[in-house]
Amino acid sequence: MHDLVIINSKKEAVCSHVVISGGKGVTQDSSLKLIKKYSDELKEFGRVRFQIVPFDTNGGLQKRKEYMLNEHQSMFLASIKNNHGL
Repeated sequence: MHDLVIINSKKEAVCSHVVISGGKGVTQDSSLKLIKKYSDELKEFGRVRFQIVPFDTNGGLQKRKEYMLNEHQSMFLASIKNNHGL
């Protein structure tokens, strides 16, 4: 279970693309595609940060890239999904 918003080491409120995906009922892959497609627009709101995090699967422990978006980036990503039915 992920927290909706966390405070990062720079004292900024950020939200994971995983949380946004779950809240919107879409796959993480859909969110990742949108992050890549709209990377220039997201960068207008600040640096697009990510972290590598472990997660469990049936095959064992895996790692994935998890984007940590600031408030404006999160709202932008959420609005794209709403407008495109994702």
